[in-house]
Amino acid sequence: MRKIFILLCACCLGSVVAQAQEFSAVNADGVTLYYSVTGEGEAEIVRHPQYIERVGYEGDVVIPASVEHDGVDYAVTGIGETAFGYCDKLTSVSMPASIERIGESAFAGCELLKAIEIPASVKSIGDYVFEETALTEIHIPAAVESIGEEVFGWCLDLKTITVDGENPRYDSRDNCNAIIETESNTLISGCAGTVIPGTVEHIGHAAFYFTGLESVVLPASVRTIGPNAFQGTPLKSVEIPDGVTEIGMAAFLDCRQLTSVVLPESLTEIDTLTFQYCFLLKEIKLPSALTRICVGAFNYCFSLETIELPASLKEIESLAFSYCLSLREVCCRAADVPAMGEKVEELYVFTPNYCENLSWSYDEDGDLDFYSLKCDGVYRAVLRVPQASVEAYRAATGWGTGDCWSEEDDVLYYEWEFSLGIDGEVCNYFHDIQPIGGETSTEGTVADGSFTVYSDGGVIYIDGAAQDVEVYDITGRRIYGGNSTAVSVGRSGAYIVRSGDEVRKVMVR
Repeated sequence: MRKIFILLCACCLGSVVAQAQEFSAVNADGVTLYYSVTGEGEAEIVRHPQYIERVGYEGDVVIPASVEHDGVDYAVTGIGETAFGYCDKLTSVSMPASIERIGESAFAGCELLKAIEIPASVKSIGDYVFEETALTEIHIPAAVESIGEEVFGWCLDLKTITVDGENPRYDSRDNCNAIIETESNTLISGCAGTVIPGTVEHIGHAAFYFTGLESVVLPASVRTIGPNAFQGTPLKSVEIPDGVTEIGMAAFLDCRQLTSVVLPESLTEIDTLTFQYCFLLKEIKLPSALTRICVGAFNYCFSLETIELPASLKEIESLAFSYCLSLREVCCRAADVPAMGEKVEELYVFTPNYCENLSWSYDEDGDLDFYSLKCDGVYRAVLRVPQASVEAYRAATGWGTGDCWSEEDDVLYYEWEFSLGIDGEVCNYFHDIQPIGGETSTEGTVADGSFTVYSDGGVIYIDGAAQDVEVYDITGRRIYGGNSTAVSVGRSGAYIVRSGDEVRKVMVR
C-alpha cells in the first residue's frame, strides 16, 4: 500500500510540473505571450496555442527580457520552433538582449515582417527561421555560432546580408551580401544582392533556395555546388567554371527563367533532378568526360530541342529526358550503348515525340497548368549514333525497342492525361535511328572504309576504328595518339587521321 501511495504522489507531482512547464503572461504592451520553461530560471517563447484557429501573434510584438510566473522570474532566452511561424499579420518583433537561440521556422511565413534585429546575444539560428518573410536586410551578430539551412528561402526582397566582423565562424567578406563559413570557404546563405567572392570554394546546400537571385558569376575558385543550391531562383543563364567536380541533386531545379547553361569539362556526372522543371532551357553542352546522367536530370525541360551525349557516357537513368516536349534530335556519340537505369521499361528515359510550337501557361499559384499545353502537332524524334553502333542501339531497350500505346482520346502523356490534339501511337523508344552525319550535313566526313571521321565544333570524331588512331595537322605534326573517339584540335584546317594502315582526311571549320 505504501508503494502505491508513493507512485500516486509521484504521478501527481509530475502532473504539476508538466502544467508548470507552459504558461502565458501579458507583456508591457498588453499582448499575451506564451512560454515554455526550458531550464532553471529560463523560458522561451512558444507558438500561440490557438493558432490552428488562425488566432496567432499579430501586429507589433515586444518580447520582455524576463517574465514572472507563480512567483518565479524566468529569463527569456529563446524563441521556440515555429513560435511566430506563419503569423501572417505579424508586422514586427523586438527581441531582448537575453535571447540566445532562435528555433527552426521561428518566423517562417510571416509575410509582413520586413525588418528584424537579431540581438547580439544570439548564438544559434535554426533551419528556415526567416523563410517566406519580406525582409530586405539582415545582420548576423558576432556571437552566432551556428546557422541552419534555408534560413532565407523565399525571401525574394532580401538584398543585404552582413556579418559582424568579430564573428570567428562566419563572414560576409568583400561586402558580398552573403554568409560564408570562414574556415571552409563555403557560402551557406545568399540573397538577390549576393556577389560571390573569388575565395569561395563551395556553394552550400540550398544556399540560394528560392531567393530573388537573377544573375550570378561563379568564380574560378568554386569546386562544388551543393544540393538545391540555386533551386527556384530566376536565373536566366549560368556558366559553371572548369574545376567544379560536383553539382548536387536538384541544384537548379525549378529555375523557370533559365535558358542556357555552360557546364565544366571537369564534371563527370549530372545528379538527380539537377535541371528538372527548367521549362525554358533551350541549349546545354554536356562535358566531353561525362559518364553518367542520373534520374530526372532534365525532366520537363520543355524547350530543349537537341542534345548531344558525349562518347564517354556509360549510363543514363530513368526520366533523364522525359517530357522534353521539344526534343527533336538526340545525338549519342558513345560507341557502346550506354546502360539505362532500373525500371527503364516502366519509367523510360526519353519521351521521343516532340511537339511543334509548344506553348503553356501557369495557374493562379504560379504552378504549371498541364492542361494549358498546346502545340501544332506531334512528331517522332531522331536518334543519331556512331555508324558502327546503329544496330546495337536498335536492339537496346529504351533506345530502339520498348513499349507503345495508342492515343485514342487525344491524350499524349498518360501520367498527366493532358491532350495535345493528336491521335495515334506514342512510344517510349526511338523509331528512327540514323548514323551520325546521315541525312544532315556530311561536310568534313569520309565514310568509306572501315572507320569514319567527321568534325563538329573543333572536334574530330572517329567511329569504328579497330586500332588506336593518330591525328596529324596539314604540316605533318602529330597532335594526338590513342584510342579516343573525340579529339579536340582547337583550330580550323585540314587534318589526317590514321588507324592501322588506313588514312582519312577531314576538314575542321
